[in-house]
Amino acid sequence: MKKKMIGIFVFVLIVIPILAPMATADQETELDIEIVGGRKIRRKIYLILRNIGNATAWNVHMDGRTDGGLIIGPRGYPFKGYSSMSPGVEVLHMFIVPGRGLGRIEITVTAYAANADTVNASVNGFIFGRFIILPDFVAYS
Repeated sequence: MKKKMIGIFVFVLIVIPILAPMATADQETELDIEIVGGRKIRRKIYLILRNIGNATAWNVHMDGRTDGGLIIGPRGYPFKGYSSMSPGVEVLHMFIVPGRGLGRIEITVTAYAANADTVNASVNGFIFGRFIILPDFVAYS
């Protein structure tokens, strides 16, 4: 009886480490950014951040940056971070250019998490004062 119990114990010690990676092998975190534009003059641009993977994303952050044109004020814009994002979660953000400007611009949004690859989405448009004109499209990362 004692040999049988030892055999079962050894079997369990060998099998569990082999099967554990198989149970979590398909767990992957993937982020996606969508920039929603339109041919309207607006002060706000809407960004949708999604966790399209099948695992929770940890320490998720987004940054926005405005390049080009003549802009008075800061060009960078940090967004609120999240300690975690479950799979399938969507978060809506408003991006307001923090300064005033004139000319053609490119708005780039970057999202990153501790356990996911960095993703970027960019859109070209025009800024006049505090107002932004974007093409009629949706940009994806």
